[in-house]
Amino acid sequence: MDDGRYAAGVVLGAVGTAIGGAFGGAILGFSGAAIGGFIGSTVGSVVDSWIVSSLAPAQRIECARLDTLRIT
Repeated sequence: MDDGRYAAGVVLGAVGTAIGGAFGGAILGFSGAAIGGFIGSTVGSVVDSWIVSSLAPAQRIECARLDTLRIT
């Protein structure tokens, strides 16, 4: 996210915080805004990862191979 192209985590985190804050309340000591922000950021992180992986070219990693194998 260096240049701002993949900001789904930030945007969805802010949306989750706003929605959680609107509901209010608390669960196990965590405010609704904190819980909503966590859920939004998590979903946004998954979306960011999916976007980045879909744009990256398929990689094939090869290493050195044995021409012959002699066990004594």
